[in-house]
Amino acid sequence: MSEVIALIFYSVIKMEVQAVTSDEIFQEWLRNADGKRLKKYFEKKKVDFKREHVSAVETVYDVSKFIVIYFKKKTPEAFAKGEDGKVETVTADKLGKYRFYDFQGKRVDFDQWKGDTSVPSLASIRRVDCQKCHGAGTIGCEKCGRSGRIKCDKCSGTGKTSCSSCKGTGSITIELDVYDANNKKRKIQKTIPCPKCGHTGSDVCSKCGGGRSVLCRNCDGGSNICKDCKGFGVYYQFKYEAVPFLSQRQSAMVFYKRDVEKFIDKKEVEQLLNSRNTSGLTLNNIEDLTQGRLVPQLNYWTPDADKICNEAKKEFKKLLKTREVEQNQKIMVFPALQLRCKSTKGKSFELFGIGSSGNFVVLSDGFK
Repeated sequence: MSEVIALIFYSVIKMEVQAVTSDEIFQEWLRNADGKRLKKYFEKKKVDFKREHVSAVETVYDVSKFIVIYFKKKTPEAFAKGEDGKVETVTADKLGKYRFYDFQGKRVDFDQWKGDTSVPSLASIRRVDCQKCHGAGTIGCEKCGRSGRIKCDKCSGTGKTSCSSCKGTGSITIELDVYDANNKKRKIQKTIPCPKCGHTGSDVCSKCGGGRSVLCRNCDGGSNICKDCKGFGVYYQFKYEAVPFLSQRQSAMVFYKRDVEKFIDKKEVEQLLNSRNTSGLTLNNIEDLTQGRLVPQLNYWTPDADKICNEAKKEFKKLLKTREVEQNQKIMVFPALQLRCKSTKGKSFELFGIGSSGNFVVLSDGFK
């Protein structure tokens, strides 16, 4: 397995580097390992446990070489400051779709930040009444004059319609059969009061029930929901404010194979190398990240080393365009080892040593 982590140092070493040994790595880890965990995973039956009982011979079952490349970069001033001033206004139903931030006076590490450099501020949220409905959430209906009812179009607002039986006359005509002495029939007409309308000539309007008006179909009870504010009556305004990044203007780049990320975190590696005066090879030209340039000093090469060197070169050249790195700045290359381990009770874990013999750092997967 191989790995490359790109970062910067300032001493030039052109001689051969004596890589750290697996025994050095194991002993350094053992010296700092948690005693309770060691006892839990390495204690043997009927034997009083001591730290010195844990041996590399019984624990380390595989060792792989890899390389680490380290160079620093500058954080662009524009990124460090962010961008202020943008104001956004949304309806109440959309407010919850935004991610708001409240940094509570704390500053943010630029390299650890994953979002935009200008973000919605929780403290800036304010409520604004809708100018169209003046905060009511509804708009009065002009068709019904906000009453919710309009004149019945069937009876023209009278509440009555002409009687369908007598046609509004109040009476109806019936025919009577009349016979004479010879039993001869004749018909005569007789006018009688209309029984349906009570001889008034009119009926109660079937549409409005005599009320003279009907519900307005253009509104709901005299008003409609304001389309601008969607019935909330208010909007919410908020500002975008710059993320308060740390004033530090330098950080480091870290690259390594993705399958190693489950064991050691990039930021952890960077911080550890930053805090120690770890020795390795120093280059002054990014183009020197080649097998021909490095093998004579490292005395080894791995299948993944070319790929990772190329990734570091690509990133370095991209940062050159933004002036986050300088053309001839120092680039460190460290020899490194990965130790695959298993305790006497079957607990598997990984150890990583980065640097040269006598001057190195050790990382582990946590020995959880």
